[in-house]
Amino acid sequence: MEKIINTAAFQNSLYDHKEVKEAIDKKRDELKVADKDKKTKLEIELAELHSIALADYLRPIHATPEQYRRVIQRICIALGDENIFSIRDVSFENELIDICVSHNLDATVLSEMYSAHRERFSRRLVVADHVANTQFIAAMLRLADILDCDFERTPRILFDNLGVKDIELPDAEISIREWQRHLAVQQIEIGEDELILRATCHHPAIESTVNHFGIHIEKEIRDTLAILKRNPNEVLDNYQLCIPPTVRCEIRSLDYIYMELKLQLDERAVTGLLMGTRLYHSKFEAIRELVQNSIDACSVRKYFENTDVYHPCVEIFEFRENDGTVWLQVRDNGIGMTEDVLRNHFFRVGSSYYSSAGFDRLLRAQKVKNIPLIARFGIGFLSVFMLGDSVKVETRRMDLPGSDSVGWRVFVQQHGALAFVQIDNSISRGTTISVKLGKESELTDIVLDRILGYLRHNLIRPTIETSVKLKDEVVTLRNAGFASLRKIEELDTNAKAVLENVVIIQIDVAKYTDKFSGVIFLALAKISGSDKLDCYLNDKRMEFSEENDTPDKIRLNPKWFFSGFSGNRVTVSGFRMVLKHLNRLLRKNKNFVPAIYDLDFVPNKFVDFDVTRTNIRDESMSLRSEIRRVVVEGLKEMGILDASSLFTVGKQFHLRQVEV
Repeated sequence: MEKIINTAAFQNSLYDHKEVKEAIDKKRDELKVADKDKKTKLEIELAELHSIALADYLRPIHATPEQYRRVIQRICIALGDENIFSIRDVSFENELIDICVSHNLDATVLSEMYSAHRERFSRRLVVADHVANTQFIAAMLRLADILDCDFERTPRILFDNLGVKDIELPDAEISIREWQRHLAVQQIEIGEDELILRATCHHPAIESTVNHFGIHIEKEIRDTLAILKRNPNEVLDNYQLCIPPTVRCEIRSLDYIYMELKLQLDERAVTGLLMGTRLYHSKFEAIRELVQNSIDACSVRKYFENTDVYHPCVEIFEFRENDGTVWLQVRDNGIGMTEDVLRNHFFRVGSSYYSSAGFDRLLRAQKVKNIPLIARFGIGFLSVFMLGDSVKVETRRMDLPGSDSVGWRVFVQQHGALAFVQIDNSISRGTTISVKLGKESELTDIVLDRILGYLRHNLIRPTIETSVKLKDEVVTLRNAGFASLRKIEELDTNAKAVLENVVIIQIDVAKYTDKFSGVIFLALAKISGSDKLDCYLNDKRMEFSEENDTPDKIRLNPKWFFSGFSGNRVTVSGFRMVLKHLNRLLRKNKNFVPAIYDLDFVPNKFVDFDVTRTNIRDESMSLRSEIRRVVVEGLKEMGILDASSLFTVGKQFHLRQVEV
């Protein structure tokens, strides 16, 4: 057991069960600091957790031809007879291995053919002067195996309650030993018309598991009997399996009432919520989802390629069919998708491939860590149905060890419809998503115009250069950088007049933090006859705005002072997002210091956002606190704030009572 636990293969398999891995790591940490009294208990709990993981790890690999050959070899060595699995020098070793392997495969293996004239399991295998029906033997082994309801068959519902997670409800947690003890008292009675599975349970998860076993056993019996009945009459006359095909669970519940109560989702209502503008502000945010997915796919491939040959590319364009149907297409030459990704993540709402154990394994295999990706929730693709009712997906995985490189074409006529799938290896590496906008009309032209406008406004600093070709207009969206102060000679008379009384301070964010980059500008008023600064000018508060002055406000037009200005901008992976209340970070009394923020965040654990990927969530205020700290550090370095106090005279200037 210890040898297996220490292998790289077993350690990698833990990533498939996040809860178990976290529980094992937690127990190991507790063991390091535990006293003698607690150590034994923790070691037992750790061993139990390892047994869960080992059962799941060994289940798919224990019944392989190679494993059984090793077992046979050991038996021969132990008995000192290499012909123990032979009769009169005629070996039946291969047939025996086939029988053993079959119990871990689907029931259809019983009717498999090796070739047009050779069955996998012979109904009449002759070994010397003995004859055997290997199909019947394999069938008996399968049923004997399935009737042995042991711990290794623990399904997910029980796995989630096996003392792995921290469960706060009283009596809600089941220990592994309790589960094994309850299995030990289980009885299976084979009657004339039914097979009765009896158990006494003290927890609904155990009862649900027993019911699960009953369903599984019944299916196995029915499938096996159906296959055996296909044999010729001369075989059926000699080999009959008399076992009832119906399974009934007879369970005594202790200290609880068993009810099939669990939270369930109304698929139509939830899908309507996810697809509608009640979640997304606009249907055009679907284009954000598509482009962000393409940028992520290219980012991953860029890390895996590790070469100058690969040039990542994202394209957005329209395609018009001969009948006038207009399609919007988003194409990338990124990592592409396999059948597994399509089946288990892309077309499964709420399952993000980049958050999966499979992607973790891929990263480890490629020795890549911490790729900054924005995909997290696995619902983005659903939003494309806000733009159109038909979607095509063409995808092919880049060349990677252990991944299929088949080209897949998937067509979905409408949301909820069964997809039409084809294999086409002429498809290029990467992914193309096509959304049918409708017949060519004034309406589709308006939609294309608005998509172009949406991209221009929101895709500001893409990490992957993005080409847009819509309505005979070609636009290349690149990283626009950050706003900057205009040179003095570029300023008009209005701006120069303002600067006689106001100082514009620029703080380069990257000097003070590695959590984000960009610039922050503050406007502070000079106080006549002193070297001090304030956020009031002539007892009027200042703010950046293109509007005119009012009796109590002085408006500073930002376009007078800055190049590349388009309001406060916060971006993640190139797309504009909202971080609320930025203008309230710096204040004097009840009023705010005029500030402009142009910031870019790299997606990581430090940066959280909502499911629409349009708003940065900062419920703990950690991001805003970091921005505030950057401003303070910048002002200190410039001498505007004294290093020892925010409210005392600095080396050059003084900020009176500014609360930062």
